[in-house]
Amino acid sequence: MRVNLYATFRDVAGVKHLELDGATVGEVLEKLLTLHPEMRGELFEAPGVLSERVSVFVNGRDVRYLQGLATPVGPEDVLDLFPPVAGGALGFSGPDRAGVWRAELGGVSPWLLAHYLRRWGAVEADDGWRVDGAWVRFRALPPRVVGGLRTSRLVVEVGGAEARRWAERISVGAMRGGG
Repeated sequence: MRVNLYATFRDVAGVKHLELDGATVGEVLEKLLTLHPEMRGELFEAPGVLSERVSVFVNGRDVRYLQGLATPVGPEDVLDLFPPVAGGALGFSGPDRAGVWRAELGGVSPWLLAHYLRRWGAVEADDGWRVDGAWVRFRALPPRVVGGLRTSRLVVEVGGAEARRWAERISVGAMRGGG
């Protein structure tokens, strides 16, 4: 079956769609996760429990109104996967006296920011990430919960000679992909 990926899922996979097989939505998603295990935390809240933040459609119909992960699928069906959309932030403040820019980004998970940093040429180090002319550190905060919606949050710090440029780039990535 055709699996269409949108926004950050497309960025992680590096393709707009995949051809995967399975008898149910759950089986198809598990096959996707064998290719891209970093998506697990965005797709599922717990084993077998689809995240409320993700939209999964079979032939244009939300699987939550069908049979959930047990929804039967066939080779001619189309599965659309939309990642969480919760709003990034341009709210970096800084620089402080040490030259560090800081922000709390909503809707961005640690794996997603790490994915973007790798794609931009960053190298992971013991104390964070090294990018051209700067360093980046981040840590997860407890998610923001509004009703049944859980939104991931990160505190991000950027320092070095090119800190402002990298803070802006991270902000745009957060708005585009993380929210």
